[in-house]
Amino acid sequence: MSRIKIGVLGIQGDIEENISATKEALQHQNLRGTVESVRYFDSIEELDGLILPGGESTVIGNLLSIQGKVFQTIEKRITEVCLS
Repeated sequence: MSRIKIGVLGIQGDIEENISATKEALQHQNLRGTVESVRYFDSIEELDGLILPGGESTVIGNLLSIQGKVFQTIEKRITEVCLS
């Protein structure tokens, strides 16, 4: 069985809680994988899944725009997965 790699977007709030819950979910489903905080577009391209922690949308939008290519990379990966 291959390992899956899940990222938690580490820009705002509840990052550690989401990492912990995702690790527990992987164990519960008997899946092998890693879960890590990601902040940069090059890390997102390597993921099998991405969790976007909840938060106030204006703040998240501002933070994503500061990070440059993060939003474009997320959009690209969603398109790739949906079209495959």
